[in-house]
Amino acid sequence: MVTNQNHSSDVSSEQEVIRYTEKLAQSLGLDEQNTRAYKALSGQIWALEKRLEDYHIKYVTLKRKYRCSAPILWRRIELKGNDPKAKKFIELVCGKQKPIYSSKLTHLEIPYYNPLSSKKIEGIVKTCPNIIYLNFKNCVGFSNRALNQLKAYPNLRYLNLCSSGIMGDKALCGMVGSCRKIEYLNISFCQGITDRSLIKIANSCQALQEFYFACAHLISERFISHILNSCPNL
Repeated sequence: MVTNQNHSSDVSSEQEVIRYTEKLAQSLGLDEQNTRAYKALSGQIWALEKRLEDYHIKYVTLKRKYRCSAPILWRRIELKGNDPKAKKFIELVCGKQKPIYSSKLTHLEIPYYNPLSSKKIEGIVKTCPNIIYLNFKNCVGFSNRALNQLKAYPNLRYLNLCSSGIMGDKALCGMVGSCRKIEYLNISFCQGITDRSLIKIANSCQALQEFYFACAHLISERFISHILNSCPNL
């Protein structure tokens, strides 16, 4: 009985303390303050949770866009020789580690890059094996050896070598003999081109639609008619 009385006494005391605390809080206005504080904090927490959710949605969207657009961006690269990005690109393709999506690259424009050595062409060919469009206009330093490297592109459709320097018949004939799908070819202002190259082009590149060979002084008129007869799409 003593134990039960003590327990009842403890419970009664606790209830009195609770009632006293509630009355004190009401008299001081603490309940109202706590309510306002709770509502304010709840609103801020909800706003933060909403912003976090929005950021997550944007992150997922951007991630998807990157996955879709990155390969597309790498399919076409347009640079100029005086652009620091051109130098950086050449450093990447000549490095030991291949750039991401380099195998997706199909279009490369890098005119006015000097010097475009055979070693750099070799780096481009090894790193970017699926190119079908090449613009090396006014790229000084383009050698016969560099031209030979392009034989690795059997699906090449477009090749602009205008004002790229001296090239011989042997290298050009070897290249067009391997790249038979060429539709656009520009060898204007390139020295060392004779009728021999024209005959090879006529026999190998019958899909040719545009052919430029301005200032090719070693080419005779009778061979021009030959290439026109061999390439019906010109």
